[in-house]
Amino acid sequence: MDSQDNFFNGITTAIATTILFFFIWKGVSYVLSNYIVDDWSGFSLRFICIAAVVANAIPMYLFNKYERGLAMRGLVAGTMLIVIGIIIYFWDSFLR
Repeated sequence: MDSQDNFFNGITTAIATTILFFFIWKGVSYVLSNYIVDDWSGFSLRFICIAAVVANAIPMYLFNKYERGLAMRGLVAGTMLIVIGIIIYFWDSFLR
């Protein structure tokens, strides 16, 4: 058994990847809206949040490749908690 294969590492990876890619997408949006595309306000917050969660597919692939099943379970659990939080936060706009 691998010492890095545990549930806590998966949850930590899910949270860290989501936060990292949130700020990457915010930066891309800022650069596109201010320097490249005229008359565009940038990506919506909802899109950035969803794209940040989708980025968890990268560590999912790596955990699967290196056969870290417990970490993958933590990653999925953390991702589901983040998705539930996003759904609650954007509840009104998802219903429109």
